[in-house]
Amino acid sequence: VSVNETNVIDVSPSFSASSYSASVDNTADTGTVVVDVDATDTDVSSDYNTIAYSIASGDSNSRFSINSSTGVITTAKALNTDSTTSYTLTVQATDGTNSDTVNVAITMVDKTPPVITVTGSTTVTHQGGTTYTDAGGSATDVVDGTLSVSTSGSVTVGTQGAYTLTFSATDAAGNTTTATRTVSVTDTTGPV
Repeated sequence: VSVNETNVIDVSPSFSASSYSASVDNTADTGTVVVDVDATDTDVSSDYNTIAYSIASGDSNSRFSINSSTGVITTAKALNTDSTTSYTLTVQATDGTNSDTVNVAITMVDKTPPVITVTGSTTVTHQGGTTYTDAGGSATDVVDGTLSVSTSGSVTVGTQGAYTLTFSATDAAGNTTTATRTVSVTDTTGPV
């Protein structure tokens, strides 16, 4: 009598959680660890087969990567280049025959300040005694789009000197940025 034993892979991998969630700063460097997903499988042993992880869907911009052996998800690209505030990845674990999937919700934390563009030059020479009207500035934010700009400071056209106008903008996440313009009031006209 001869007996042959065959190891049948009939158990699917199982994730340790029904879903995963994580937050990551949108300014995180490429390679930053976001979350570690973990699956087990009773068919897998150190001598036979392994579990392989992959991102099955939800990352059309390829912003994330997963280590196929460990399940560690990291940033693969800069995250602050678009207005996406969250991703739901579907991660698959397979033992070569059977597989399981789990959803991973990743929320971006907006840490990118707005960008202010000063209209015209950041240094201006103005003839004293004449009305000064500032050209202002504009602000954009990768998440919030166009923002309003506030201006502080003043120019005293009757007094020669250098004056600083400060432009500031704040996005919905509270990130603030500033830019300045220096206005030099001079008197280039001689006495009459």
